[in-house]
Amino acid sequence: ARQINYDLVFNKSITDMSNLSANFTHVQNSDHTSNSENQNFPKAQEIENRGFFIGLHTKLISEKSLNYLEKNLLMIEKKLIPLLEEIKPNLNSSFKDLEDKISDVNDLLDFSTKEFINSNYVRINGKTIYIQKKYFLKLPFLMKINIVRTIASEKRIFYFSKNLLRELKSFLNKQVIGSTKIINDFLITIDREFIVLTSDISKEDIYCEVEEGRAVDNDNFYFCWNYDKKPKNFSNNSNIEYVDATNFKSPLVLRSINRDDKFSPLGMNGTKKVNDYLTDNKISLIKKSEILAVCNDNDIIWVAGERINNNYRLTKNSKVIAKLNFLRK
Repeated sequence: ARQINYDLVFNKSITDMSNLSANFTHVQNSDHTSNSENQNFPKAQEIENRGFFIGLHTKLISEKSLNYLEKNLLMIEKKLIPLLEEIKPNLNSSFKDLEDKISDVNDLLDFSTKEFINSNYVRINGKTIYIQKKYFLKLPFLMKINIVRTIASEKRIFYFSKNLLRELKSFLNKQVIGSTKIINDFLITIDREFIVLTSDISKEDIYCEVEEGRAVDNDNFYFCWNYDKKPKNFSNNSNIEYVDATNFKSPLVLRSINRDDKFSPLGMNGTKKVNDYLTDNKISLIKKSEILAVCNDNDIIWVAGERINNNYRLTKNSKVIAKLNFLRK
């Protein structure tokens, strides 16, 4: 029994159960136990089945499974140990050792998880949590799932099922940039540099009509525009752009990027999907979701903070000029 416990803890295979089977057969046939009591104990053939013990080992993967193991250990302690004590004195100490090891592993795992979440590898911004992908993916799988479970249990405690564990392992191993998975109302996204977890799954699109001289100012961004003169010198400040406003239809519109949005990036020929342009410039998936477009009716003037539309560039013939100012907070 001691060897079985050690095999469970140290991930060794169980190769021979014949002696244990013989001992149980002997106990069941002894005069110390009645036939009715024997019916409550696993039969020797069932004990011989390696799956009973190996099954316990494979379930050491979540708290729910640990509860399952504790329940079975309690059954063993109450029903089987008294019989096995007659075969080998102090047998209970082996199972106690196993319980202690499980408790130690749980404590160490919880401590390591808290230390990681409080480290520089994790950045929390409101309802969004950024985990450095390169370091996170090097962690043991048990550590990864405990970190995810701890974060995702912020509102409602949950435990991993076997199917969900397989799906999560496959999801993390593939490392497909832009891929997402929802766990317990948390959206997990694999980005270029981060594993991103957010509880703000239902994100509302932004749409604001902005008159000349007025400003939109909130916790996330600031935007205003006004007619101006052509600047003598252009700065490299990506928050400010001067554009040809000859064809403006006031008010301008500040809105979220749509999947099929297209524009003609300054300095490029033809049109390009905004999403493709951002991907080509290695803009992360998370930053993409935050980027807004300044529009003249349905026509994109400026992918705010990134690039203006070539059709609105200033030329020597530009007579009406507008200054656009956008700042992401």
